[in-house]
Amino acid sequence: MRYGQGGCISKCDSESKSNILSTLLKLSQQTWAQIKSSPRNKLGFEKMPQEEFRIAMSSTVTPEVKMIVFRYSDKGRIAGYRIHDILHVVLVGEELYKH
Repeated sequence: MRYGQGGCISKCDSESKSNILSTLLKLSQQTWAQIKSSPRNKLGFEKMPQEEFRIAMSSTVTPEVKMIVFRYSDKGRIAGYRIHDILHVVLVGEELYKH
């Protein structure tokens, strides 16, 4: 995340911040197998090509990185990538990608 820019938690309101943290806490209590088997509109995720995002990725996110997106509210999303058992959160907020 680039502090103060689109896709950064600093741009989210208090309710969104609370929902993001709540979702990350719930995810942290699940195995990746459980997360994979969850519907994407619950605690599951969907894969999203980087070119679908409206917000530019940090230069640390190379083109071959496979992005995954979780929901924290009807419109709110958490986007990141997984390395082993770690989710690296890259973007949060609404309107992160083209629908």
